[in-house]
Parts: sequence; structure tokens; C-alpha cells
Amino acid sequence: MHLTYLAELENNSVFKAADFDKLAAVELAALHNKYAPTKSKRRSRTKGTNETWAKINFDRQIVAICKTKSVTVIYSDDDGLTIFAERNGIDVIHSWDLPEPPSDPQMTLDEVLTREEKPKATDEGGPSESGLET
Repeated sequence: MHLTYLAELENNSVFKAADFDKLAAVELAALHNKYAPTKSKRRSRTKGTNETWAKINFDRQIVAICKTKSVTVIYSDDDGLTIFAERNGIDVIHSWDLPEPPSDPQMTLDEVLTREEKPKATDEGGPSESGLET
């Protein structure tokens, strides 16, 4: 199942999977120095967050990779990642900011039948209620 998702992402030119490589590691170290100049976790942690250190470090790794690949926009609904990315000059687009997908041009059978219904017969020479001509 996971391999299916990975194959779909790798075969789509819109997405590019980027590794956490040496350059990203150096960028991450620079980010840690910028936001955590002391060894104290308490002082370097984002104020008011309940996120774990693992989550904070993971967000920083994502931003470090993005910075080394000249990414200017990421798509995420994660609050911690949004704050850290925007703090580092990367725009974030949330799912609720995306336009609604276009409606399906294919009509359902009910829509087709409703559209094709004709008015019932009148006494003015139209078809009879049985649908047979008189």
C-alpha cells in the first residue's frame, strides 16, 4: 500500500521527494543555532506549544530540506510546521485555502432523467397522459 503511494508521488512531475542529505543537515544545524543558541530545551522551545521535541525537530528537518532545495511554498495543515516555515520565509498553503475541485461534468442518471422529463399533457392537443396519441 505504501509503495503504491510512493510510486504515485515519484511518477508525478508535480512532486519531488527530497532526502535529508548533508546539505540539509548543515542547514538544520544553522536553524538550531538560530533558534536554540543555548543548550536549554526550555528556552529554545516555541512558546505555548505542546509539541514534542521529536515533532519540533522533524518540522525543522522539513524546513531545512526545503531551504536547500529553494522551495518557496509548502502545502500543510500542521500548525507547528506552518509557524516555523513562515518564520523562515517559506509560504504555507493550507487545504482550506485551496479552491474547490471542479464539479464532475458527468451527470448522474437521476440528473439525466430529471432533465429529460417533459411537461404532462394538456387539453390543447399535446400527448395524452398515457403517452399515446389520440
